[in-house]
Amino acid sequence: MKALIIDDESNQRSVLLELLTKYCPALQVLGEADNITDAYQQIQQLQPDIVFLDVEMPHGTGFDLLKKFDDIPFEVIFVTGFGHYAVQAFEFNALHFIHKPINDLKLIAAVEKARVRLQEKQRDHYNKIVLENLKRSTDDQLNNRIAIPIFEGLEFVRVKEIIRCESDGGNTSIFLSSGNRIYSTKNLKQYQRILEDYSFFRTHNSHLVNISHIKKYLKQDGGEVIMSDGSNVPVSFRRKSAFLSVMEDF
Repeated sequence: MKALIIDDESNQRSVLLELLTKYCPALQVLGEADNITDAYQQIQQLQPDIVFLDVEMPHGTGFDLLKKFDDIPFEVIFVTGFGHYAVQAFEFNALHFIHKPINDLKLIAAVEKARVRLQEKQRDHYNKIVLENLKRSTDDQLNNRIAIPIFEGLEFVRVKEIIRCESDGGNTSIFLSSGNRIYSTKNLKQYQRILEDYSFFRTHNSHLVNISHIKKYLKQDGGEVIMSDGSNVPVSFRRKSAFLSVMEDF
């Protein structure tokens, strides 16, 4: 973790630095500032994880410094001799408020709290990236084209354009978002193997649907789904439980 110490009193900066070095070895103090102008420049340049901030300083307060940021991108630990600022400090989402003279245990607890919160932010950021990549990967997949055997030869269709497939004897009718219908010489089981990896689900012996095109599920008997083209597709009773499980995770 990277930190800055902002306090107009040099002896107080030295005391805090000494305590952090002794009790919080995982913390690296990158710099110090004795006014909000220098502090703002150092924050922009060094991008610390934690800022130890005094309140009353020449030419502005610690609150004036925080007001310069639309979104405060670091954890704030106030270290001050003025207890009446505590309420205002927490209005700025301060992580901790430490009174001078500094209590060792309170300082250690504040730094530990900062470490936990930073880890949570990092995990949330990582999860967001994973989800975005997963969505991008799914979108890319759905843009893939597959070759559909027809009586005359082959027809190439993007996966995302397929609303549903319906068994037609040993053949398959494929319904597209354009309103077109393709008669394929492959049977439905073959399409199930091809399309299961693209979020298709076989709701019934005769029906395979693109989950992305489902608009509504009606729970009657086994149930049925209404697709984006307005068609009603049955969900067989024995597939209902698996279907609902898939939909909850989708």
